[in-house]
Amino acid sequence: MLPHMSALAVDNASGATNLNHANGTNRGRWRLNRAGIINVYQYENEVLDFAGGRLLLRGVNGSGKSTAMNMLLPFLLTARPGRIDAAGEQTGILKSWMLSGRDDAQPVGYLWIEFERRGEHLVCGCGIKANRQSDTVTTWWFVTSKRPGLDVRLVVGNQPLSADGLRAALDGDEVFSGRRRSDYRHAVQQRLFGGVPIDQHIGLIHVVRSPRVGDRIDVELPEHLVEALPQLSEQALAEAAQPLDDLEEHRRNVADLERTSEAIDGLLDVYRAYCADELRGRTAEARSRLSAERGCTRNEKQKQRAAKAAEAEVVRLDEAIAEEERTAERLRSEISALEESRAYREGRQLDALRDFVKNLATERERASGRVAWREERLEAATGELLKAQQRSRSDVAALNVGMAAAAELSELCRVGRRPPGLIDLAEAALTDAGASEPVSPFDDAVISREIAAMSGAVLARQADIDQVDQARAELDAAENALSLAESRFEAASDAADHASARLAEQDQRLAAARRQWHDSIRLWASEVCALLHSAGLDTAAASVAAAVEATDSEPDASSLAGDGRGTDVAPDRAETLRDELSSACDGLIGHWRESAAAVGYRLDGERVAAREAQALVDALADRTEPEPPRLGWQTDVGYCLADLIDFKAHLTEVERSGLEAALESSGLLSARLVEGGVLELASGELVVATADPVVNPLSDCLAVTVPDRLNDRVET
Repeated sequence: MLPHMSALAVDNASGATNLNHANGTNRGRWRLNRAGIINVYQYENEVLDFAGGRLLLRGVNGSGKSTAMNMLLPFLLTARPGRIDAAGEQTGILKSWMLSGRDDAQPVGYLWIEFERRGEHLVCGCGIKANRQSDTVTTWWFVTSKRPGLDVRLVVGNQPLSADGLRAALDGDEVFSGRRRSDYRHAVQQRLFGGVPIDQHIGLIHVVRSPRVGDRIDVELPEHLVEALPQLSEQALAEAAQPLDDLEEHRRNVADLERTSEAIDGLLDVYRAYCADELRGRTAEARSRLSAERGCTRNEKQKQRAAKAAEAEVVRLDEAIAEEERTAERLRSEISALEESRAYREGRQLDALRDFVKNLATERERASGRVAWREERLEAATGELLKAQQRSRSDVAALNVGMAAAAELSELCRVGRRPPGLIDLAEAALTDAGASEPVSPFDDAVISREIAAMSGAVLARQADIDQVDQARAELDAAENALSLAESRFEAASDAADHASARLAEQDQRLAAARRQWHDSIRLWASEVCALLHSAGLDTAAASVAAAVEATDSEPDASSLAGDGRGTDVAPDRAETLRDELSSACDGLIGHWRESAAAVGYRLDGERVAAREAQALVDALADRTEPEPPRLGWQTDVGYCLADLIDFKAHLTEVERSGLEAALESSGLLSARLVEGGVLELASGELVVATADPVVNPLSDCLAVTVPDRLNDRVET
């Protein structure tokens, strides 16, 4: 059964998009049930539910209603990215949806739509993956009975599934790659439309969706509707006319049938008795079956009586429910009458008086609270006054104690002045608060002057004490210096003895180090001479060997140390030997540096050649077909017919060469495919146009092969 074809209507004035289902009352056809958009455009994971096969999207112009519809129909039925938008003019729209306005390097998204028929479901969908670095888009397609979000999850861990993950999740349902879009369309056509072609209906949908459909709707729309009707094939017309052509044959067949009927009548006379016996047997069998049927009838009548009793019980319950509903309605009427009575209205007025009394009680409580707050503040102020009185008395007592202590200390230290005497602060009682206050302000000027005079005497006494402390400190410093000098003398004596012992030990270690140095020099010189001989520097090798022999013939440093000649001869000879060895090493290092530079230059050249060769290998590996040859008057237009075709397998090499030469000389290989299946050159010159079929078309020798990079630009 064919599913209901959907019509897309856009109301620009109200900003509403309505996807209507034609003939939605036919329950035997597929009907739109749900659709989903996952991580495509500005949608995260949106599920659209169709009510009775219908969907209404409302919003202002530019809010994305048409974009949401373009993602679903007819794109998911035809798998043609070139006709996603209504006008059919945009290119690279899938890449724009996946890469614009997001930072993901390789985002993945899904579009799917679900159909329902008598409890059975069918889902058609498309997976999309974009690559920001290569600026490409890859698609894969699937048809399944598993429902997204219920039977299978397209998003796991906030990440949409990859193509391989989808294959594992569908568990048996096939996933079609971008190159197999035609197989996907065939699968959709078989499972959703019963194998009936729908190209004419899809073309009508494109016409109706076009923004310019209303320009000449009175003239062009009837023509589009007529073109959308299925065309009668020649085979169907021939099959309809065939019975008329075979009328005479039918007449002869009727005569033959009459003769056959006469023969059958004779045969019936012979076998009539046999048929009578057979009929009697079958009549007996029918009687037994009739008895069984009568028993079933009795059982059925009993069940009908039970059903009637159940129906009577249902009627009784319905009447009881109706009685209860009438009682509830009567009670509602009584409540309404009570609310409209005078007593009820007077009760409402009493409510206002109760509110007024309640407000007065609230104001009284607030006034009582303010009185209590002021009483608390009075008690707090009284407490603060008592605390201040206590602090004043405590301060006077502490001052008198300090004065007494100062007088005692001044007497012990023999200071010439004494502090003032005790202080007596007179107070007068406050009858209201139960406290007291000073009679007169406290004057501290006299006490300050006496304390200042006492401070001068204390400073003079302090100066005398400082002089004594200084003299005592000088005496202690002298005693410490004497003790330190004695300690240093003892340490110097011990250091001298230790230095003598270390000198003897260092002399022994120096002699051993000299012997080890001579051995190392001989070993190193032998290795250097071998390297010099290998480098062809025989003169430098001989000089190094002679220098080493001269070093071996010198007296041992330990034997010369006693007479004082070791320190005069060995350093000069060592310097000479160092210079000779350094010059020999410089020559050897220069030789190897020149060799290393030559080898490095050759290595750089080999690396450059290797990179060029690898780049060429990579370029050849990426190519699926060679670049088509172009003449001087031909222009590269991005892609041409040579990118879209290939030879069929049955052609020989000679046939392929001849056909390729003919296509190249005619300019067909560099021609570009435009709308309507027309081939033209970059200059606009028409090369091939659609016409009536020919006897030997090129399609017998050539096959269409669209590369992946042109999937979004060329429809197959």
